[in-house]
Amino acid sequence: MNMKREKIRIIIISLVVFIIITGVTMYGYRQPQAISQTEDGFVTKQVLDHLAEIAVEPTPVGSEQHKQVRDYLVNVLSELGLNPEIQSAYAINPYWRTGAVINNVVTRIPGSESSKAILLVANYDSMPTSPGANANKAAVASVLEIVRVVLAEAPLKNDLIILFADAGEIGALGALAFAEQHPWMEEVGLVLNAEARGTSGASVLFGTSRRNGWLISQYAQAVSQPLGNSFIHELYRLMNHDHSFTVFNQAQIPGLNLAYLDKPTYYHTAFDNLENIDLTSIQQQGNNLLQLVKHFGNLELQEISQIDQIYFDLFGLRLVHYPITWIANLITITIIMFGIVVWQGMKNYRFNLKGILYGILIFALIGLFSGVLMSYVGNWLVPNHPLYKYVQPNNGIWYLVGLSSLTATLFILLYSWAFNKLEELDLIFGTQIVWLVITIFISLFLPGTSYLFIWPYLFSLLGTLLYLQWDEPSWIIRAIAILLSFVPVITLWPVLLKQVFVILGLSSSGILMLLFVYALGLLLPLIKEIKDLNVRILPAISLVLLLFSIVMVYNQSGVTATQPGMNSIFYYADLDQEQAYWVSIDLDLDEFTEQFFPAGFTADNLQHLIPYEYVPIIKGSAPKWNESPVAVNLIGEVIREEVREIHLHVKPLQEHVSLIVHIKPELVTEQVEIAGNMVAWEEHWPVFRYYNIPAEGINLVVPTAIDSNFSITILSQLYGLPDFFGDNFIQRPEYLIPAPTPITDTTILSKTYVFN
Repeated sequence: MNMKREKIRIIIISLVVFIIITGVTMYGYRQPQAISQTEDGFVTKQVLDHLAEIAVEPTPVGSEQHKQVRDYLVNVLSELGLNPEIQSAYAINPYWRTGAVINNVVTRIPGSESSKAILLVANYDSMPTSPGANANKAAVASVLEIVRVVLAEAPLKNDLIILFADAGEIGALGALAFAEQHPWMEEVGLVLNAEARGTSGASVLFGTSRRNGWLISQYAQAVSQPLGNSFIHELYRLMNHDHSFTVFNQAQIPGLNLAYLDKPTYYHTAFDNLENIDLTSIQQQGNNLLQLVKHFGNLELQEISQIDQIYFDLFGLRLVHYPITWIANLITITIIMFGIVVWQGMKNYRFNLKGILYGILIFALIGLFSGVLMSYVGNWLVPNHPLYKYVQPNNGIWYLVGLSSLTATLFILLYSWAFNKLEELDLIFGTQIVWLVITIFISLFLPGTSYLFIWPYLFSLLGTLLYLQWDEPSWIIRAIAILLSFVPVITLWPVLLKQVFVILGLSSSGILMLLFVYALGLLLPLIKEIKDLNVRILPAISLVLLLFSIVMVYNQSGVTATQPGMNSIFYYADLDQEQAYWVSIDLDLDEFTEQFFPAGFTADNLQHLIPYEYVPIIKGSAPKWNESPVAVNLIGEVIREEVREIHLHVKPLQEHVSLIVHIKPELVTEQVEIAGNMVAWEEHWPVFRYYNIPAEGINLVVPTAIDSNFSITILSQLYGLPDFFGDNFIQRPEYLIPAPTPITDTTILSKTYVFN
């Protein structure tokens, strides 16, 4: 009876601490309440007024709506007393294989004694299917408000350069043009970039430049609620995302990248509109940027690069940071602590080698099995829901709960069996051996992630060492050991798991549940105590959560006005073959797309229409299109040795034309010149997209073999579908929206030109 009371005490204490830590964690990541004006002078209503002007319609590059937003930005900056300029330039992104004529809006607020200038960046274009209220118009509107506040107060010491970058959604072309061509670039000492990767959530530091030591320490001082961690930075680095901040990072300009990440369901869709903005997210992000501008605006910005730092926040209350060089010391301490545990366990005859080997095997196998199984489950879920193909579902949190519950059930059942066969300490130490290997590997190859492994592991070893001091430790000792094992896990890992799921979605189910199993491995002391009290408690809780999540997913599934379905349709015409099709990436029709396929459809692959786009499609016959919206003329040819340079001029015959240029790689001998920019013509992707062709057109110079028959295919892309239906056209109902792809609701016209 006494032993049972002791276990009850242990469990009660553990659960209370668990609830407290979870509550503090949730509180720490809770955003501040939206107010009319922050202490720093940021007025959210001003931001909303700007959004009402610029975030009503999609503003893709080259569209009329895009030009209207640009004009609005120029007018507002002029009314504030500044002298904005429009930087018009040709720009290309070789990695994205995109280019465009861009129009950046740039202005400058002089400082009183500038050392280096601060560059404040936000891109003002949007996806063709989205008004972009969050991505990235909220940042644009916030920057306008920051400019108003800065101008109303005493001048900063450093100059503040404002860059409303064009073409951010098609390869950060505006940022590239500024970095490569604008004379102010050489004066920039610090970049602050504002983004959104979702439609809600706290503003976090999710990226920094290299050698960020000084920046991290200053960020911790400048921002009232410093949120962020080096894990997100490491994750985005691995994903190799291109955005405006990437451009300046590659140019080795010190900088910070801020964004809010939650609720990505509406991101880049038609529902990224004024009705789906989060005032607290906008306020917090805008105020954070304002605090950073004021802070860095009065600091010396010469030689600010210092050794990289590992950083993470504790509940949004404090940013913990230390030099990356500490990792070697922490690993050394970890290995020493591990050795002490081994020595103590062997000295007291508490370890059994065979039991430890079984512990290693069981933990490794359950991790791999769970990862593989949940990867299959996640991949099975994705194509079977009309939303997953393009964005995450609204009820994604319940999928996460369900997958976690299923994984936890498997883990607990396996270890309930193992605890009956093997000694508790052998199983615990077996997991710690696996953790040692993982911790060292992660720390060496993904140093920004090391804190998630080193600190929980060190505390887990301390808990085990405490166990080893007594043959039969009292309930207080056991409670302390349990808390040492799970407090760091509960403090750090929920944020990790949530951020992986938010950023990567269901496609990350396998790696997510593998990480979850590793976290559960450090909770084995608590699991054992609860199992000894009642073997059914934890499996029952896990199964209840699993069933509840299934019910919630079912209840929240289906297509509604607030959780719309998505579809794709575009018009394609082969002007050479005089054939035309309606094309959809969706393999099933709905009430909107069925009007385009009255005679049925055939299955095909997009690569047969748009080169090197490997996507299953359906297509059906459509009315023909007669003329190309561009004129392609041979200017001349230049012969040099074995190379024949073909000079072409491509001129649009109407407004808002973009191009997809395809040349077979075997026809190209050197780099291709597009609008004055050299582009390597790669064999694995010999395609280039050029947006917003200017009225005067662009020149192409293609080097080919002197004796070859040269051909080039140019696909012209227009915004919108052709009006073949007239008054009989059926609009999308409110519960269906265009899929966020570059080809949805567009017209694509293909023509091949041969030059013998």
